[in-house]
Amino acid sequence: MRAFVECARKSEEHVIATRIASQRKKIAAEKAKLEMKGKLLQQKARKLRVKKLIELGGLLSTAGFEEMDAEAILGALLELKRQAVNQETVNKWTCEGREVLQASKNARKAVILVFELEPSNEVKARLRQMGMKWNAFRREWCGYGKKEEIQQLLNRMNVHAQISEIQD
Repeated sequence: MRAFVECARKSEEHVIATRIASQRKKIAAEKAKLEMKGKLLQQKARKLRVKKLIELGGLLSTAGFEEMDAEAILGALLELKRQAVNQETVNKWTCEGREVLQASKNARKAVILVFELEPSNEVKARLRQMGMKWNAFRREWCGYGKKEEIQQLLNRMNVHAQISEIQD
């Protein structure tokens, strides 16, 4: 009888150990899933921050700050921050900025670039920064921009391309 009780106890211990191992696996899997979600959220937050910084850089470029020193730009921005306590001033800036952005948006046209020779990686990177996309089927770059700005960029980089604007 004692042997039977001992065997039953060992069997019960084995069942309990198996259940515990199963629960540990489930907990480990859930932990890994939560860690992955956390990493994805961090990635998403980082991408949003990068997007915001790129937009701010674009605004600085639109305002004509490209040629200024970083220290001068920072000083100007700090001065703007001090002036931003006055709501009338902020409203004036908002109206003026809206007008400039709308004018800039209206000046951008659909553009197609065709290169005689494959451009360098640096040229490709600059085109991507400008929002241009490579159409592998048509073997051309396309996007929205100002033909003159694109031509100036290509001239500075000593690259020749046929640039066509698509009319609305």
